Amino acid sequence: MLLNLVLAIIFSLRHGEAANENEVEFGQMCVLYDLLSKPIPESKITTREATGTAEAPKKALTNFLSLAHKLNLSVAEPQIVEVLSHLQIYKDKKSVTDDETKKGFFTLADDAELKKLQQLYKEITGTGDADKAFSTKYGAPLSEAQRETIRKPMKQLYDRMLELKRQLDDTAATQETAEKNARKQMTLALYGSDQLSAVGDKLDPRQKLADPAAGQFPWASGARDANCAVASTTKGHAGLALATDMLCICLKHESSTHNQCAGNFIPSAADYAAARSQHDALDAWVKLSKQCPTATDATSLTELQYRLHSATSAVLSSLGSNHQTVAAAQSSSNTDRKKMNFLGYYTLGGAAPSCSGTGGSVTSTQGKGYCIDYSSFRKKDKQIPWVAAVQAAQTHIHKAAGEFAQASTLLHQAQTITNQMEGLLLMASLLPTVKTQIAGTVSDAPKIEEQNQCKNPPNKTAEGCAAIGCEFDSDKNECKPKAEAETTEATGVNCSSHTTKET
Repeated sequence: MLLNLVLAIIFSLRHGEAANENEVEFGQMCVLYDLLSKPIPESKITTREATGTAEAPKKALTNFLSLAHKLNLSVAEPQIVEVLSHLQIYKDKKSVTDDETKKGFFTLADDAELKKLQQLYKEITGTGDADKAFSTKYGAPLSEAQRETIRKPMKQLYDRMLELKRQLDDTAATQETAEKNARKQMTLALYGSDQLSAVGDKLDPRQKLADPAAGQFPWASGARDANCAVASTTKGHAGLALATDMLCICLKHESSTHNQCAGNFIPSAADYAAARSQHDALDAWVKLSKQCPTATDATSLTELQYRLHSATSAVLSSLGSNHQTVAAAQSSSNTDRKKMNFLGYYTLGGAAPSCSGTGGSVTSTQGKGYCIDYSSFRKKDKQIPWVAAVQAAQTHIHKAAGEFAQASTLLHQAQTITNQMEGLLLMASLLPTVKTQIAGTVSDAPKIEEQNQCKNPPNKTAEGCAAIGCEFDSDKNECKPKAEAETTEATGVNCSSHTTKET
């Protein structure tokens, strides 16, 4: 008894004016609050077309697809070129659809689409008032013979680009859904089910979570001990929402001086030994959350997932660690087991520990605390509800990160295909008009077969040479290949100059 009395006096003197007992736990929960409330980072990737600027995959693919469209249109069939070049003849959709020679080449939605294509073709050919950068870089326009040479492989590559777009659209949609689901779980973890019901369909992963309205704040009308001492599934009690639990470890079941988390935390309604409303609790929450330091933002989905896991683990690792022995501790059937389920400051002594602050003098009285008893959730197949929601959010974020990785792979494929299309067009622009070149070129050199045939005839006479299709060289007295008749006419049209070669 004497020992108990001495210990009680010592700890009464030491803790009578104590403060910041839950400073560590509050700091850990602040980290989690910061991560849950901030926007989910947008996934971006840097590509060549973005000139060093990070962009979302869909936006980056749009750039590649726009270039690929131009490259493909650069080798269009003559029927398409005619429509896109003769603006005075083909002024609207009807003028195109009425032209029987253009059937099957266009699927125009309206006049505006035709105008857009015609303007795009100006950019390709560098005509009129259009930007000439594309034409200068790729040597457009090409002749029809040049276009025909690469038309088929160019179309195959462009079709592959369209397929990549379909795949990336699906991937982006799946990622977006995963991020929205993560945002819902983050809202549930921070503010509870009422707030999720109120704003669930309006949540934007790129926006910071707003504080709830008073009617949705997770606090049952009651005193601190009624809502906080023991976590439960009762709406407005500890365990269901992080915001509630942060208030619970930072409020005393007293009328003033709630300084165990932060000295500057002063609720407008200070008496939490009396029943407090949702409005009172929301006011206290706004003031308390401002005491949290601002951390650096997560820059990627993977980083956010890791930091959520780390922050949650830090809070859980503090369970049972913040206690003070204020009297001779006695071994009881539940003391050691129960204390490992407490978050926040509590005292140890002869009585079983609890998180009640009734009657004050918490730091010097055994069996009291500024804590939350999570015993009902610390069992097999159970989890603290807001912790479970954070873990669910991590699962959705992990899925979103996987979809982004897939989108990045598709985007790199799109870049490769665009490079191949560029290479084709540049190659074709360096070639002469292929068909004209082949049709109008004749070699003056005798064929190898003819040279061999005339080299060793059986009879080196004029008659003998003629018999094997050779000429007789009277000066050398031997056979020689016949001279080729010169071909002067070149077939085909030089589309570059729009003139026919003369004979």
